[in-house]
Amino acid sequence: MITAETNNLQGSSKRPNWKKCYILANHWKSDLEFYREELRHLHHIINSYSIWIVKEDNQHLLETMERKLYQTRTMCEELIHRVSTHVMDLGRYVEKDTLKASARLTDIHTALGKDITAFVHSYRNCRKEIFSNTETILDTEKDVAIISRD
Repeated sequence: MITAETNNLQGSSKRPNWKKCYILANHWKSDLEFYREELRHLHHIINSYSIWIVKEDNQHLLETMERKLYQTRTMCEELIHRVSTHVMDLGRYVEKDTLKASARLTDIHTALGKDITAFVHSYRNCRKEIFSNTETILDTEKDVAIISRD
């Protein structure tokens, strides 16, 4: 993923290239929108399995996964909003090609890059945990279904 550091914003002696920042921020927004769709799909997977869950331990595990998924989706939505606002701000500076407020925008850009990196890490952990727990739940519920049929 492209970050603010790869765009030479931090510690740069020359003024930031607003066009590069604008393009990078749009890439971030596109990536975040993809993650939002992935999170919706994960939520759908959890809901699809929840109706078949019999064991109480598995129900608690599903509830925990839903909470983590909700937190991750909330973080994603917040970042999409922040990046959208940032893109609009950058758009004004691309049009004007000005130095005014460059330190503030550079700081915001760098902070967003770090926050998005943290989100991606959180998203990957959440997704890995959901798939792992779903597999565990399916295996234990399959055992319950086999026992109840006999």
